[in-house]
Amino acid sequence: MREAIEYIIRFLVRGDFELSQQVGYVAQKEQFSRYKVVILPSRFFDDDFYATPQSLPQLPLPVFQNGSYEFPILYGSPEIENSGDTIVLHSDLVASTWFLLSRYEELIVKERDTHGRMSAYCSVVGKSGLLDMPIADMYSDFLLSLLGTKSDARKINKIYLTHDVDRPLYYRYLRGCLGGLRRGRFKDVFRSLCGIENDPAWTFPMLLKWENEVQKGLGQDRVEQIYFLKADNEGDNYDKPIYDLNTKDLQLLLRLLKENNVSFGLHSSYLSAQHKTLISREKQYLETVLGFEIINHRSHYLRSCEPQSFQSLIDCGIRHDFTMAFADCSGFRLGTARQVRWIDPVNKQLTDLWLHPLTLMDVTLSDERYMNMSEEEAFNYANNLIMQTEKYGGELCLLWHNSTFAEKNYHKTLYKRILESLS
Repeated sequence: MREAIEYIIRFLVRGDFELSQQVGYVAQKEQFSRYKVVILPSRFFDDDFYATPQSLPQLPLPVFQNGSYEFPILYGSPEIENSGDTIVLHSDLVASTWFLLSRYEELIVKERDTHGRMSAYCSVVGKSGLLDMPIADMYSDFLLSLLGTKSDARKINKIYLTHDVDRPLYYRYLRGCLGGLRRGRFKDVFRSLCGIENDPAWTFPMLLKWENEVQKGLGQDRVEQIYFLKADNEGDNYDKPIYDLNTKDLQLLLRLLKENNVSFGLHSSYLSAQHKTLISREKQYLETVLGFEIINHRSHYLRSCEPQSFQSLIDCGIRHDFTMAFADCSGFRLGTARQVRWIDPVNKQLTDLWLHPLTLMDVTLSDERYMNMSEEEAFNYANNLIMQTEKYGGELCLLWHNSTFAEKNYHKTLYKRILESLS
């Protein structure tokens, strides 16, 4: 556990080792003089308190205010005092950050939606209306100010333009073709069969063109395109359509993506969240087709069952997960705009799995079951999250499905507007 706590302190001081040595997480007054800032531990890590229902933060959350800094705290009290030359914080920023980064509350809160996912509105940050605020990054800036370090002007550290290829084509396979004919889409089916470029879901050339322009403008080191592909799976209804990456059409897609130097990731199947052996099998299949190792991952339907799912990823060699968003409300599920190493809340251990916050997903914004926003509302909401990400020097991760652009909604124009605002 000590390693994980030390990591959190380093996270809060943005990786500065020397500054981290000036922060103490101790309760013994005789040790205060060794540090410039002391964070008083709450009961959070006590054996009779940790992992119990009583350990969840009490709502409404108290608000800490000091000068221009104002933020909610999950543990401790909003007090600050001096002990000699040492600043003593009664707000337990370490426990509060642990709670957010580790997805601790999912050990305690058992309520899930029909897909086994935690709803934003069952979470502490969702109930408190704080999803659009990277709380842990706010803690970080305040702690740095106490240490005498001002935050420099920041920019978005990394932009991930990602796509889950759930449905690469509509009508160029038997099931899709028959489905289109049943729905009376005779013209669309005929045009698709005449040429892959006519299939409504074949939006990849357009996406690559748009995103290559952003990458050219901002630099390849700051913009990365990732395509998450489904692999051989059990074929649950929620995974349909099942596609074969070895077919002529899909091989054409893979060549197109490789020619544009995109990155690839595994889009693990619906059932893999419950059956850990499936992730390993699907990863091996994808690696065989592509001819190289896969280290990126996102769960289908954002269906991640913590902590079991994360441990399964680690066991099969995944190093970067891009699942971390609530399906029903966009925002900062991890409480940060920055990538973090996952802390296993059960074993209280720091792991080598990096979690990347998923900032925005197309269907979350528009779906009537979720945020149900108009295009202008979605654009304004997206802009706010982008500004928060920039303010705290985080990474921006967008998820737009290739098939979304074939549907009658605003996502084509919305995505273009967002990309133009970034360029």
